[in-house]
Amino acid sequence: MRKHWSLLLALSLGAGSSVLIADDQPTKSPTEPKASSEAKKIDLDVGKDAKPKEAQEAAPLEIPSHPADTERISFNAEYLLWWMKGDKIAPLSTSGTTGVLNSPGTEILFGNTSFGSDLRSGARFNMDYWLSREHNLAFEANFLFLETQVNQYDLSSPGAPLLARPFTNASTGTQTALVLSSASTNAGSFSSRFDSKLWGAEGNLRHNFISGVSMSVDGLFGFRYLGLKESLDITGSSFNPLPGPVISSSTDNFKTTSDFYGGQIGASVEFRRDKWFANVLPKLAIGGTQQSVNITGITNTTTNGISSTAPTGFLAADSNIGQYSKEKFTFVPELGVNVGYSFRDWIRAYAGYNIIYWSSVSRPGSTIDLNVGNGQPTFSFNSTDLWMQGITLGMEINF
Repeated sequence: MRKHWSLLLALSLGAGSSVLIADDQPTKSPTEPKASSEAKKIDLDVGKDAKPKEAQEAAPLEIPSHPADTERISFNAEYLLWWMKGDKIAPLSTSGTTGVLNSPGTEILFGNTSFGSDLRSGARFNMDYWLSREHNLAFEANFLFLETQVNQYDLSSPGAPLLARPFTNASTGTQTALVLSSASTNAGSFSSRFDSKLWGAEGNLRHNFISGVSMSVDGLFGFRYLGLKESLDITGSSFNPLPGPVISSSTDNFKTTSDFYGGQIGASVEFRRDKWFANVLPKLAIGGTQQSVNITGITNTTTNGISSTAPTGFLAADSNIGQYSKEKFTFVPELGVNVGYSFRDWIRAYAGYNIIYWSSVSRPGSTIDLNVGNGQPTFSFNSTDLWMQGITLGMEINF
């Protein structure tokens, strides 16, 4: 009987141990093989190019177009075929029966139209130096000029037809004329010369905001200068007879200068496709224009063989001769549009159109006063605006 209970106890202890040992061992989830097979299936579906989930990030829309080893200097040379708003000049030389303005038969020979508006050639040179190879920040400098435009007019008459200089008698308020030549008196001549030249310069910091394969956007922050210098010379002479000794000759000279200095902001937006590109360049400069006017004159007369000289002319008298200056708040916007082709990574050509507006300048035509006598002519600043526009042909080299 004792042996029988001993055997039962041993069997009970053994079974308990077996149960304890089984509980201590880790259990396997019946779903694990299924998950493993699903993972294998995913791997097979994705293929060998699959990446870990944490490494899969949103790819950038575009690859930067300026790798770290690109050129740091860009040089542009442009040929400009532009024209400017002309300067309206008052009637300064007439012919006809009396030469008086608004009289029957009077013909205006010079004036009453604009000068300096013909097409003129010019050039603009631009250089960018990128401060880093990533093309994040650059210094930009450029210089432009238009060729000096000269309008020269020379008129002469042996007496007929009549040659005169019209003016308004300030004492009576009536139109009249100074006769230079007539059939009953003497021969005469009239000459005028209008000169106009424009130039400018810029210095900007260029910051890249967007750089892509098909598009780039740069911001411009800097300084702009524009200069305009014009002059009008008028000479009327009488001879006895032509081309005999001078009886009288008077010269009026009107010189104007406008210099703009201002801060500037702008942008350069470029679109690219294959080797073709197009860019838009809007700019706005705000500052002040220093305007100056210089009026001089001289008259030579011969009476009874004795010559004399006076420091005044006909429309440049004691009442308005002198130098005048003032500064005026102005703004200068510019817009350029270009389309071009890249021949190589380092050279490309383009053609486009530019327009520049200058809100206030001084010009010779606005300084002339046709009132003579009674303390006149007088001077007053009559500023006007100016625009210039035209075709641009350019070449860009990167190195």
